Amino acid sequence: MGLPVTILNTPRLLLRPWTEDDADDLFAAFSDPEAMRYWDGPPKQSVEEIKQDIRGSRMAHPDTHAGWAVVLKDTGRAIGFVNYHHRDVRNCRLEIGYILSRAFWRKGLMTEAVSALLDYCFDHLQVHRVEATTDPS
Repeated sequence: MGLPVTILNTPRLLLRPWTEDDADDLFAAFSDPEAMRYWDGPPKQSVEEIKQDIRGSRMAHPDTHAGWAVVLKDTGRAIGFVNYHHRDVRNCRLEIGYILSRAFWRKGLMTEAVSALLDYCFDHLQVHRVEATTDPS
């Protein structure tokens, strides 16, 4: 198993390690073709596919990858996901990814979540460069 992932707090959100218990809530984001438009794979067809991704993510070593469920503090519901991946410790760089259920778009929630993630990456992981790639096809 990977090492523990730090819990991150923002005014409205809790970013905590995602678990298989989050799969049902996250299905809204990961099965939505519009939300998945810039993700590096097709929309998920089942909750089990998301659980498989969660298991794989949690097995990764935090030197290269870590993932967080984006949870609304007022409801405890997982509404999205953020991660870093392809971390290159030697060159102080990594890539980030994020997705949010469409019902929560345009509320500044992902800006809040990604800001917390970036602060963590710069302050605790000592990265100097962060990249995010989209697939416009």
